[in-house]
Amino acid sequence: GRVELMLIDGAHTAEAVRADVGFIRLMRSGGVVLFHDFTYEIPNHLEMTQFLEEFVCETNHLRRIGLTNHLLAAMAI
Repeated sequence: GRVELMLIDGAHTAEAVRADVGFIRLMRSGGVVLFHDFTYEIPNHLEMTQFLEEFVCETNHLRRIGLTNHLLAAMAI
């Protein structure tokens, strides 16, 4: 089967997250991926947060569905 829920909580650089998002190909349509530490409030998270903002908005594989307490939620489409 395909992955229904994925939590990505790794290193806080765009390079590390770029590698992590490669696993999204394992998601089933309708599955949810959560990105931890998504925030512009913490200086060393800015690069990662900006990358994720652009990735989720520009990819045709995910749709942003929520944001709460530094946790970005997106649905695989």
